Amino acid sequence: MAAGWLCAFLLVQAFLDARTGYVSMPLLLAQAVMGLIAGGLKDVSGILIVWRFMPGIVLLCVSALSREGIGQGDAWLFVTLGVYLQAGQQMILFGAALFLAAVWIILFRRRGSVDKDGTLPFVPFVLAAYMGGCYYGWL
Repeated sequence: MAAGWLCAFLLVQAFLDARTGYVSMPLLLAQAVMGLIAGGLKDVSGILIVWRFMPGIVLLCVSALSREGIGQGDAWLFVTLGVYLQAGQQMILFGAALFLAAVWIILFRRRGSVDKDGTLPFVPFVLAAYMGGCYYGWL
């Protein structure tokens, strides 16, 4: 059930990120609350709870140090993913989304349709990687 909620939230966030370039913070809060209600952390205790949020916290630090080279909304998205996914699963998801974004840039840069200095919404790639990960059993 939590996987369905996460997919639905990622779908809405991907649409908003592609359309506006921003991730909705109220929706992220709702995503985290729904994950808790669905029992996202019920069997996790102690240091494992902290560990599940570490990928997102690291991304927040990288975002601050790089002056939002990675958007803070994307980093907060990975913080809330800690409710649903283990740290290793989040790293697989991040790597797969990064790979998909790189392929997208390479393909469209050759055609001249990607601005060299423009920003790229990342959440649609996270959604695609999540759906692929669920389909192939990585997540």
